[in-house]
Amino acid sequence: MPFEIATAIAAMFGCIVTRVIVGQSDKVSRWRVRVPIDVLSGGVTFFLVVATRPSLLTALVLGITVAALGASIIKIAEVRGRKLIDALLPGGVGDDDHEAGIARAMDQLHRIPDPEKHSG
Repeated sequence: MPFEIATAIAAMFGCIVTRVIVGQSDKVSRWRVRVPIDVLSGGVTFFLVVATRPSLLTALVLGITVAALGASIIKIAEVRGRKLIDALLPGGVGDDDHEAGIARAMDQLHRIPDPEKHSG
């Protein structure tokens, strides 16, 4: 899947510079937290550039935006993941009621007609 390398460079430049600025503004440097978030921000930026093929300016702004989100990326993914789980398992699965959620999901699976029994 070809893409413009210039847009990737612009996005990664925006991402790296923003993460450095954000890191410098921290009063306490926590490398164990910053490095994984920096790597995640760079990866998400690169993935979005490859997937969307933006213009140079848009790629730069995209890199800055993703880097500014930083740790919020993890929270956004968590919220999306919970919504996906709720959509896949009717009734949802609460944190304190896993067994009931699994039972509801299995009940829903048993209600799906078997195509082998209905083919004629």
